[in-house]
Amino acid sequence: MNNRKDNKGRNLRNGESQRADGKYMFRYIDLTGKRQTVYSWKLTEFDRMPKGKKEDISLREKEEEISLILKSNNSIQAKQLTLNEMFEIYIDNKRYRGRPLAPKTKINYRSEWHKNVSDTVIGHKKISDICRADIISFYSSLVENGLSYGTVTYFHKLMNSIFNYAMDSMKLINKNPCRRALNNIEGRQKETIPLTKTQDKALMKYVREHDKNLYPIFLLMRETMVRIGECIAVTKSDINFENSTITIDKQLLWYKAENESRARLHISATKGRNIRRIPLKDELLHILKELADDVTDDLSIDGVSGFLFVKDGGAYMASELRFDMCNLVREYNVFSQDKIEEFTPKTLRHTGCTMYAREGMDISVLQYIMGHKSPYTTMRFYNHVTEERVLDTFKEHIKESA
Repeated sequence: MNNRKDNKGRNLRNGESQRADGKYMFRYIDLTGKRQTVYSWKLTEFDRMPKGKKEDISLREKEEEISLILKSNNSIQAKQLTLNEMFEIYIDNKRYRGRPLAPKTKINYRSEWHKNVSDTVIGHKKISDICRADIISFYSSLVENGLSYGTVTYFHKLMNSIFNYAMDSMKLINKNPCRRALNNIEGRQKETIPLTKTQDKALMKYVREHDKNLYPIFLLMRETMVRIGECIAVTKSDINFENSTITIDKQLLWYKAENESRARLHISATKGRNIRRIPLKDELLHILKELADDVTDDLSIDGVSGFLFVKDGGAYMASELRFDMCNLVREYNVFSQDKIEEFTPKTLRHTGCTMYAREGMDISVLQYIMGHKSPYTTMRFYNHVTEERVLDTFKEHIKESA
């Protein structure tokens, strides 16, 4: 019988112990027969992290991960795992900020994996046999199949994480074959370019005059910088007409849940679970008030009703709205001299951010409104505006000198 206790009087399980400095440790035998040790300053997830220590999941949570890995490979030799099998182990054990991935996130990962990796040669290959040349060949095949460099980058990050997990957490391989593999693929991450002042003014004027249904959406996405999924999820109750604010706390996403037979629209938390309350300008507030006055509760999704933006009696899908918006911009380009070469709904989000940055809005405020996790993401817009200011100032200097 195990009577060992920690410094709080709690019983410790087999393999668990606590050091003199208070840190917990757990020893176990991995799939290759080697003894391994994991550490944590917390025994359970309910413990508080000691002051000054880096946030980490508890020892018991780490033990659960280890148990899942050992059980999932109980009937096979670890080194016989294929990349597909390693992917499933990684997704089942991956954590974000100490928590398991949400079911929707797992669905998205698995959907992309099954679409692009599962039936390929590398998907069925043993991870211990995969080399850097295999990874490069896979990335090249994605490009040959017409996928963008951004998509290749997505799979590079995913593959890199999977092989790091196999190397660091499971001790199945000695090195990560993804290292520097992306350097062999030609291309670059496509950057969303905000509209110029002239384009912004001309486009908004065109939309206002030619499509009264899409104008509120263009205006909302430009002035509050919401994402397209957040935009179509806005309801009447999200608007505080007395305080002139809008609350962004959800998004509408189309996917097939694990317990459902087919895909449908779902109410989901915002990206990064960032809830924002954003002030509204007078014109936008007035337009949203008119829309809210005509809203009914006939349409309900996951218990949420009162959607401001609907089409043919149903909620917008992001892909459908994206098509309608891009099509309207193509029409604008026919009549405009200052054409917009590349447009997506994200262009309005970036244009709004650039507009406020140009006006001197504090970067921390911009980061909050946009829902960015990192200030470095927001800083890119400030850098762009700084370059723009330099050019504008220089042009003004030339005019004055002429």
